[in-house]
Amino acid sequence: MNQENELTSEAHWDSNWKDFEPTIIKENDKILGQNGAFIKTLDKRWTIPPFSSVLELGGACSAYLCSLTKFRQVRASVIDYSKVGLSNTTKLFQLNGCNVDLHYGDLFSYEFPHSEFDCVVHWGLIEHFKDPIEVFSLSAKLLKPSGAAIFTMPNMEAYGVGLWKKYDTSDYNTHIYHSDEFISQLAEASGFSVHSIYYWGPPLYFNAGYWFKDQSFLKFVINFFVRCCSLISKIVPIFNIGHRKISAHRAFILIKD
Repeated sequence: MNQENELTSEAHWDSNWKDFEPTIIKENDKILGQNGAFIKTLDKRWTIPPFSSVLELGGACSAYLCSLTKFRQVRASVIDYSKVGLSNTTKLFQLNGCNVDLHYGDLFSYEFPHSEFDCVVHWGLIEHFKDPIEVFSLSAKLLKPSGAAIFTMPNMEAYGVGLWKKYDTSDYNTHIYHSDEFISQLAEASGFSVHSIYYWGPPLYFNAGYWFKDQSFLKFVINFFVRCCSLISKIVPIFNIGHRKISAHRAFILIKD
């Protein structure tokens, strides 16, 4: 991979995961639980059978993969080049009583002993590449026939992106927006058919705690909004209702031709 194509680095992620504190994913968690928004919105579009082999690319500290392992009994594998991230991945899965097969190395040059997976996933990877074609090509190479590539990226069209850009500029600049049309072109060029494109998750404003490090009033206002949404979600599953201008995540399901 051309390093000029990637907007982050191993050192960046080592620093990012240094203070990660793994937690237990509760069954009734509104996002990650047995019937949380993550699994619910995915199940509506694609069923991952129990004991499926699932590889996450750039998967250090992945609560989403841990959720699938815990509540859908998938056989999880992770490839990442952050030793710090992989160490904390071990702690996360152990804390949740789950197994995970870890692979340390650059995902574009690593030789997997098992090269055909039922699913390849990543949650927040390709937006760190100016041209992520190699991620698509690698996914196709690693998948079984008719296997699924399932991934998300931050919804950079949602309300709140301007605040992210203004108050956490350094983090914002490690992300790049890829249109649905561009993703579809890359999918076709790599031997995939686009199965689904959808939005899910809490409002993008839920990331306020990361953005407003020196803006205590703004942080208080947004966090109050976050708490209100969380209370409402206990009655109405609002995080399952995706919208282009509100939801934090854009999601894609591609099927290998």
